Amino acid sequence: MNNIQFQKLAYQVTKKDIVLYEYINEFEKYRGMIPISGDLQPSTSYGVYLDGYIQYTFKTTKKPETFFKSFINQHIRKYEMKQGEWGKLSDGTFGWIYPKKEEVIKKYTSDRVSKYHYYTTLYGIGMFAFFTKDILKATVELAKYLENKEIKYYNEYSDAGWAYRFVINKDIQSHNELLNNFNY
Repeated sequence: MNNIQFQKLAYQVTKKDIVLYEYINEFEKYRGMIPISGDLQPSTSYGVYLDGYIQYTFKTTKKPETFFKSFINQHIRKYEMKQGEWGKLSDGTFGWIYPKKEEVIKKYTSDRVSKYHYYTTLYGIGMFAFFTKDILKATVELAKYLENKEIKYYNEYSDAGWAYRFVINKDIQSHNELLNNFNY
């Protein structure tokens, strides 16, 4: 995957300007880094620059087609979940409150009807593929639900592979109602 393309995708999802840095010398870590140009390489560590400095290290997977999915998972775990706020804890004392993974993922969803990792669309119901390890396993319950309601659908991935779709092709209100009534 090309670095410029990667950075554009990262901005679209996170709404943050992210620049990847490569290590000049493996042993120098943060002191010996330069912004990357060209393509990201498999099984390589990159420094993730945002908010004024390198925040964490992102390691690419062996397969380029899974780089971005891995990045989003690492970004949530290594950055988003560590963005705490000072506040009152459940025991009445004060301390840092950190978001849960589900809260962070919800932040990445749109204002459509959303439940679990599903969201409604004009075509039917989608699922954020880059948040889910095994799409087929994760969608069994929704498939059963639609079949029990005798709803005809077919499945497909979005062009970029970000979403796994249940293409229903009814009106948006029907899609919203289906998802609102789905319990898993």
